[in-house]
Amino acid sequence: SDCCELGRVVAGSYHFENFEVKPVSRLLLKDGAPQELGSRAFDLLTCLLDHRDRVVSGRELLDQVWPGLVVSENNLTVQMSALRKLLGAHVIKNVPRRGYQFALAINDTPTQGHLLSAQPVGDSKPVAHVDADADLSLPGKPSIAILPFLNLSSDAQQDYFADGMCEDITTELSRFQELFVIARNSAFSYKGRAVDVRTVARELGVRYVVEGSVRRAGNRVRVTVQLIDALSGNHLWAEKYDRVIEDLFDLQEEVTQSIVGAVAPQIHAAEQTKARRIRPGNLSAHDLAMRANANSLDALRCNDHPLWQQALAEARQALAMDPHNVLALTVVAELMARFVATPQFDEANLSTYWKEGVAAAGQAIDLDPAASPAYRWMGLLLAFGGFYDDGRNMARRGLELNPNDALAYSNLAYVEVWADRPKEALALQAQAIRLSPRDPSRYAFTTCRCLAHFQLKDYEKALEFGMLAVSEAPHAPGSHAALTLAAVCAGAFEMAATSFAFLQTHSPGYLRLILSGETTFGQKDSRQRAVLGFEIAAGLKPRSAAVQLL
Repeated sequence: SDCCELGRVVAGSYHFENFEVKPVSRLLLKDGAPQELGSRAFDLLTCLLDHRDRVVSGRELLDQVWPGLVVSENNLTVQMSALRKLLGAHVIKNVPRRGYQFALAINDTPTQGHLLSAQPVGDSKPVAHVDADADLSLPGKPSIAILPFLNLSSDAQQDYFADGMCEDITTELSRFQELFVIARNSAFSYKGRAVDVRTVARELGVRYVVEGSVRRAGNRVRVTVQLIDALSGNHLWAEKYDRVIEDLFDLQEEVTQSIVGAVAPQIHAAEQTKARRIRPGNLSAHDLAMRANANSLDALRCNDHPLWQQALAEARQALAMDPHNVLALTVVAELMARFVATPQFDEANLSTYWKEGVAAAGQAIDLDPAASPAYRWMGLLLAFGGFYDDGRNMARRGLELNPNDALAYSNLAYVEVWADRPKEALALQAQAIRLSPRDPSRYAFTTCRCLAHFQLKDYEKALEFGMLAVSEAPHAPGSHAALTLAAVCAGAFEMAATSFAFLQTHSPGYLRLILSGETTFGQKDSRQRAVLGFEIAAGLKPRSAAVQLL
């Protein structure tokens, strides 16, 4: 497994026939267009490419693609069949009783018309290649990732509780300027997988890894935690805690302080005290808010509107039980901020949703001035409403309170894009990706980079980042909107038509707002170019009008 993983990191991209494989970005392109390919099939392809000089046995492929899992060879057969169907049976050779081998030569440079087949309007230069991934060398301070805690309870529905506790510990550690803490979303990409901590440390670019488990029964909870130095493999610290639910917050602080003391003993107790949170007045309401938070993350990641409504209902129910629950208020603010940014339904009541989000974020900040997530969502909401300076100040305050928060960097980057400060946005998104290199919501980071390059009129890069965003989140309207705009500007009209058709089918209200000029770009030039781009995609203006976008 390690050999295959290392191959992915060092390889730039592979070119064969009319295909390109970008291992680090996990992107397969055919004639410049992203292809749908499952994660297991993609892992099989990269393994075969890494070892293309020999036949790779079925057992080796199973061990590398399904590490630590017991699976039948039928899984390999199914995934390999899908891969050969997409690429062509001649690309991967099936060697009877021995295994598989990649059968083609690899090109050092793209074939004619490859990478991105469309060319910028009025320019015959080939579209440039964009390196979308940052160097994951160790930062200059103690770096750590907290892996998702195992749920050892008899009830699988208690996953939200184990996840919530892990997230809280991550948040508490993130408050310390002296630490570099990987974002929760990237760490949770390992959930349900048996992984070597050395692999995790290499993929995330950290030295320390925390593992743990949670068992909840009635009003009691048992938590085990261990801290590992991934460079040496040594266990630095381990502890088991038996507590009642009412002591949960004290338990989390005890775990946090133990980890900090082990990896950064120079952080004084006075500094650790600053990170303590406001205790909820009603633990039942907080439990419900934790469910709402877990569901909101899944709903936004999967573009699942019923789950979005469920998360909102749970958060509102928690607030009915405890109007001062900061987590529930923050969940409401997040749901509203995400919705008003890319509304997919009920766009007529957009103002109502915006006001509810602002009110929820404001109340959370009033109750807990150290609630960094509330600031980041308030910043996004204010900027969307056209209050760019206020939004920037709020988003920056959230970042000051939690300097390891990838979403705080990303949200501030969106504020900067909407305020027509694209260079600042690109720098912020680069930091967001470093803090969360395996974030399931990475498409949002990439979408913002696409919009920033659109503002800079660097349509080549905008197009590649737009394609990457759609490949990472094929059902996200925001990604399709960004790709539509970038593709029109780059002259890739058929690609633009495909994403425009997706928006017509899945987000007609959002599309109507864009065509009416309701974009979040603060500068008149950016707004006018965005509207013109969508009018061309819609067929309301001729394609020749794209020359005005240059």
